[in-house]
Amino acid sequence: MFKLINPDKERLMKKSLNSDPQKNIFEFDNLYFEDSLGRPKSILNFKTYNGEKDRVYYKATHYTDTINIPIRIYLDSLEDSFADIEPEIVNKLAKGTKTISEYQEIYKFDVIIDFKTEEIFIFTKKNVANSFMSRFKKEKMLKYEKVYLDMKKIGNIPELSNIWGLWEDCEGKCKKKAYFGTAVHTLEELNKDNVTSYNVEYELDEENVVDLFITSDSRLSSRSKLIHNDELLNTYQELKIHLGTSSIGREFIGTYLEEN
Repeated sequence: MFKLINPDKERLMKKSLNSDPQKNIFEFDNLYFEDSLGRPKSILNFKTYNGEKDRVYYKATHYTDTINIPIRIYLDSLEDSFADIEPEIVNKLAKGTKTISEYQEIYKFDVIIDFKTEEIFIFTKKNVANSFMSRFKKEKMLKYEKVYLDMKKIGNIPELSNIWGLWEDCEGKCKKKAYFGTAVHTLEELNKDNVTSYNVEYELDEENVVDLFITSDSRLSSRSKLIHNDELLNTYQELKIHLGTSSIGREFIGTYLEEN
């Protein structure tokens, strides 16, 4: 999650926002072939708007910087991916094995902006989310700041049925410690100021308990199929009430890189 600064709602309601033009990309379902590498870019495509919640929903696409790690692709095994493509196009594709020395990764994920709280939620892994946001910041399309949760207050959340895991930053030769069990936040040897994440069981409602992974830099995830994006967003906002937030994080938490 990122806290937006003076978001331009009218601009953010446009059909598409593009951080940079990209050429020579051919898309077949979820498979991509490139006749040349395009420039890295990120795209926000407007999907829908919920007036009652004042939330706008997007589908996002993120093209990474060029990756210079050779990979081998077995093209013959990909024919089933082109079942709906005209045969003459499929026949033009190379056969056999091909080694690619430079390539881009392409990520597709959901994004929600809550205008009531002026927060943007990126539903993908951390490094992709940070890169995605930094591109729009660089192009002056979005201004934002990171938000940090006060992990010392984890016991204040009434919906937690168990706090069974955590990671703690340390000094010296041992840089990280992990604790697993039951109510691990009550351990005497724990330095709560240095906790960077918790694994918990959260009572979503009277009948359902889901696993949550909560980090100090306002990331929240779950492996449960019971909790979808809107529920995850609502859950974060509930957690935020109990934990409290700050725009300042310690050196050992919340540090992230932005692209030059």
